[in-house]
Amino acid sequence: MIDRSDDVLSAILATIRLRARIYHHASFCGDWALDSPQERRASFHIVGSGRCRLELAATGQSVSLAAGDLALLPRNTPHRLSGDAGAAFTTLLCGYFEFSLGGSNPILDTLPDLIVLPGECDSSSGAQLASLSTLMLSEADRLQTGSRIALDRLAEVLLVFMLRRYLEGAAERPGVLAGLADQRIARALAAVHREPERAWQVATLAAVAGMSRTAFAQRFAAVVGQPPLSYLCVWRMLLAERWLAEEGASVAAVAERLGYASETAFRKAFKRSRGMGPGGIRRQRGTAPP
Repeated sequence: MIDRSDDVLSAILATIRLRARIYHHASFCGDWALDSPQERRASFHIVGSGRCRLELAATGQSVSLAAGDLALLPRNTPHRLSGDAGAAFTTLLCGYFEFSLGGSNPILDTLPDLIVLPGECDSSSGAQLASLSTLMLSEADRLQTGSRIALDRLAEVLLVFMLRRYLEGAAERPGVLAGLADQRIARALAAVHREPERAWQVATLAAVAGMSRTAFAQRFAAVVGQPPLSYLCVWRMLLAERWLAEEGASVAAVAERLGYASETAFRKAFKRSRGMGPGGIRRQRGTAPP
């Protein structure tokens, strides 16, 4: 049996409800250009054959992509894909990721505007990613019965594989991904995700990480980008938003599930985090308690 109790990445993606869609699959030759859609959703591109260039509109940053390369734009920063000199024939598969919960995204918010993952890599995660990309391109070419939903589901797995590959190179920015790459901090993150209702203190989390209280607090803040108890509050509020807006749980029930001493204390914490009370989230999402 696989023990998923410490799988922080899976827990976060499940809570913020990852969904993926393929929106473009085409072949190009000669001079061509493809501008990014305007939606503020994480997007990705797989180069099936040939070469192309990807340029960020605001900064002018430009990179060359070859067959097998993947590009991830966590905030769908405005960009353009265009033909690369000498590339006669280029095939692209493009898609986007979206999440049902609004507000901050603990995964994507800490990523740079553009991540390029080369097709050739000796690591096991690189081989997995290459195999999955090949499967998706083949499925897109054949377009058999059920291909649409198959491609969308494969794209969801693609994000997980891309994040694994990104973690191998060490996260560039403070955030939960950087925390997962740090063995001791990862133990504390797993404990928080496993028992969000527990009355955690910095000292008890430090003990889980096997560090002194001071060293842990400093290390956690530097790696994750916020103090341990602030991260605990963020995770609790993500869970609360899901339970309130998607499951129709009562405010009292959510407060109890998350370990708050009273419904009032939970309401204050939620409003401080989300800028509106639990009822506001329900009205915004068009849901109501049973």
